[in-house]
Amino acid sequence: MKDERRNRYRRLRASQTLRNLVRETTLTPHDLIQPFFVVEGTDKKETIASMPGIYRYSPDLLVKAVEAYRKAGGQACLLFG
Repeated sequence: MKDERRNRYRRLRASQTLRNLVRETTLTPHDLIQPFFVVEGTDKKETIASMPGIYRYSPDLLVKAVEAYRKAGGQACLLFG
């Protein structure tokens, strides 16, 4: 009997895109998006009661917060305001 593995159709392995779609689910810090909330004014950092550890920043402090996030290895952020 001949080796059937050699002739097996591998349509889900044809390209990197397809391999990424069918691979095991993994979650890394690179997959996460950090939300940043903006509030008008200067020198403001307000807590958000329903989101521990998340703050509303004025634009001057937002720049510093995003820089700190990037230095810590963060890759993506989303601004709300």
